[in-house]
Amino acid sequence: MVLAAAIAVVLSGQLQANAARRVALVVGNAAYQSVSRLANPENDAYLMADTLGRLGFELVGGGAQVNLGKSRFEQLVQQFGNASVGADVALFYYAGHGMELGGQNYLVPIDANPGKSADVPLQMLNAQTVLAQMSDVQSRLNIMILDACRNNPFPNSTRASPSGLAQMRAPRGTLISFATQPGNVALDGHGKNSPFTSALAESIQTPGLNLFDTFNRVGVQVAKVTGYEQQPWTSSSPIEGQFHFVPANLPSTPSAANLAVETARRFYGALSLADGYAASSLVVPEKRTLAAYSPEGISGFYRSLSSPLQVLDISPVSSTIVSVHYRYGRPGGGVCETTANVTMRIIGGQAYVEKIQAGC
Repeated sequence: MVLAAAIAVVLSGQLQANAARRVALVVGNAAYQSVSRLANPENDAYLMADTLGRLGFELVGGGAQVNLGKSRFEQLVQQFGNASVGADVALFYYAGHGMELGGQNYLVPIDANPGKSADVPLQMLNAQTVLAQMSDVQSRLNIMILDACRNNPFPNSTRASPSGLAQMRAPRGTLISFATQPGNVALDGHGKNSPFTSALAESIQTPGLNLFDTFNRVGVQVAKVTGYEQQPWTSSSPIEGQFHFVPANLPSTPSAANLAVETARRFYGALSLADGYAASSLVVPEKRTLAAYSPEGISGFYRSLSSPLQVLDISPVSSTIVSVHYRYGRPGGGVCETTANVTMRIIGGQAYVEKIQAGC
């Protein structure tokens, strides 16, 4: 039933398809506290997490991780490194503000507010830190994707580059993909997703495309859509063997059970972050106005917990029922640990939460 067994990585002739293991950390930062909110990174992160989940990636945190402060960002990167030990593919995706200072690229947490350039390394996450986590565990293939080539959000307080990111050298077995060329600014576009992430989500679901053809196709599509104002860029070291997000001889669409499991994973991932908006969007439409399933109702309850919800296991019971084992600290004290049976409804190829039966 595991999606990775159905849609496999092919890195060499000796790698068995059903043994391949893929791990991804997907981050979208939009709700910045000291600068203007960005329009698309949250949507982009949800789109990428959903797409990668369908393609067999284990998602750190159970789904898209959105609007991260510095401390939480660092914790998740470390979890990503730990989860990538022994993996065949480790993939990091980031959408949000990024900036270059002194030849280094920094990913901007939502609580960053540097008063001077010296504050940047203390308040932001150096992209090299992520590469170090990926390189240290020696995954067969590492992929870093940065949809972060926007204007410097702190031009009055830092000496950082006013636009774009710096070129980065890819360590062994690594491909780094930028939304646009070094020093240039990527566009948010006019839809709910950026042109780069829209093209990326489509391309990685195309059967038979190898790694380099996938990102070349993204570049061609983005250039055309933006009137050649934006040209995605890659940096790569030599990569052994062949990698396909979806091999030519395997289906690109998930079963109903896999779709239900991934939606449940995203739903409980949102609950663990008290993100009522994201969780409510995964509930059947007619229930989203009810107190228990409204964004306000979900956020209010899960923010009141004495310790965040932690998912221990998710597994399918049938094509529309998912078993979720989790625990959390009750608002008034004590711990709730239970297994919930979550009934899903498939609407237009998307799974939505319809009913939850749990012990506490």
